[in-house]
Amino acid sequence: MSFKSDNLVKNLNDFIKNQEGVTKQGLSIAYDFIREKTIQITPKDTGNLRNSFYKTFLITPKKRIAIEIGNNAKYALAVHENLNGRFNVGEAKFLERGISRNIEAVKKIISSRLKVWAKITLVTI
Repeated sequence: MSFKSDNLVKNLNDFIKNQEGVTKQGLSIAYDFIREKTIQITPKDTGNLRNSFYKTFLITPKKRIAIEIGNNAKYALAVHENLNGRFNVGEAKFLERGISRNIEAVKKIISSRLKVWAKITLVTI
């Protein structure tokens, strides 16, 4: 059995690029899930705060793909940190709690995307 090293390197590079894409897909699906859960506990007055969530993909110093989830409403931080606030709807620390309460589900979402990708990749390699 023999392999051409050029093909092997190309296949490995393609494999890595595909994994990055699948990781971003998994993170996007996880973001959608977190956003939905977080909106449910986000204080609401006009709805602007609930409509101001965002995601940004990042590359960590260790070259890993990560996602930043935040809220870009000008007053988001003040509302988020207002532990003494009385909200008719929602609660303080809405983003932090939305993530921490659902972290296990997020891990499952990302893991399932990678498992599906691995099965497809193994079949096509």
